[in-house]
Amino acid sequence: MEIMVKYFGLESIQEGFEVILPEGATGKDLLEKLKKESTDEEKILLDTATIMINEDKGYPGTVLKDRDRVLILIPLGGG
Repeated sequence: MEIMVKYFGLESIQEGFEVILPEGATGKDLLEKLKKESTDEEKILLDTATIMINEDKGYPGTVLKDRDRVLILIPLGGG
């Protein structure tokens, strides 16, 4: 199945992209796949990310469906 992914708060990836996952994959499966293709810094950020699935709060155990839109929210620092 195809999942549409977009990051918010990660400058190195600005455009949305598609990720192919098997049927029954979860939010956690998506994050794990993205970590395998990320830099060490991005992996750390993904460990603390929040996800939105089709504009609703998502959870690691949420089962994804074909063509879901996932927004990955990276925590922002500042002071």
